[in-house]
Amino acid sequence: MSPTLVADYRLCLPDKSILQSKLRELTELALESGEGNEAEQDGASK
Repeated sequence: MSPTLVADYRLCLPDKSILQSKLRELTELALESGEGNEAEQDGASK
């Protein structure tokens, strides 16, 4: 891959701190919703 394409790609990326913040937020949401789904599945199988 040419250095020009790499440089152009890096310019288009959002700020790293924003990406980390969004990843943390989405991970927390997934864990919260995943815990609720497991409880529902356990109750349905009994």
